[in-house]
Amino acid sequence: MKLIDYLIKNKSDGRYPMIARIKCTDGFNLSVQCNSANYCSPREDHSNYYSLVEVGFPSDSPTKFLNYAEDQENPTGTVYGYVPIELVADEINSHGGIVDVGLVE
Repeated sequence: MKLIDYLIKNKSDGRYPMIARIKCTDGFNLSVQCNSANYCSPREDHSNYYSLVEVGFPSDSPTKFLNYAEDQENPTGTVYGYVPIELVADEINSHGGIVDVGLVE
């Protein structure tokens, strides 16, 4: 399953739809959000494609997109804005993929 498909499928309804934290096979987890209130592109609530997403509060320091951190001194307590979705997918795959969903592309 592609990461974008997971994000669209798992969005809540309503204004500023939220997505539950993504949990990886090895225990790594992170928040990935994409709606009109997040640092993403496009900044729309119900787009069928996002090229850039907002990542927040990963359980461990990411290796693929650390340079997008608002606070690089606190990699697990910060937000990462406008991260290319491919980098997020690579990070998730490096942790074994999404639990119960399989690897993302």
